[in-house]
Amino acid sequence: DEERVTRERVRIGFANIRDFMDEKGQIRPITEIDRDNLASVSEIKLDPALGTITEFKFHNKQTALDALSKQLGLYEADNAQNNLTIVEILARVGGEVPALTGDKPLLEGKNDVQGQREAERS
Repeated sequence: DEERVTRERVRIGFANIRDFMDEKGQIRPITEIDRDNLASVSEIKLDPALGTITEFKFHNKQTALDALSKQLGLYEADNAQNNLTIVEILARVGGEVPALTGDKPLLEGKNDVQGQREAERS
């Protein structure tokens, strides 16, 4: 179900290590950590003698955030930018279009986006 998958991605992507620590910076007992936070954990190591958590590892936050971003369409603006020509990119940052060799622009007198597109069409 899409809602459940989204909730899991949110739990992993927005996990915060402070939710697992007490005021002294020690790992809290597992019974004090809620299920939502535990969903972000991929591995727990316990001290067999004491039964306390000695180490834990989170699921990959970046993977969860990337998947969530794709699901929410947050990369659509990036995808539109990926279709730009080098001339358009340079025009956005105010750069000159350099020649491949020498100091002349790629298109003499056509250093702008419109000029590049006109040249590409002919």
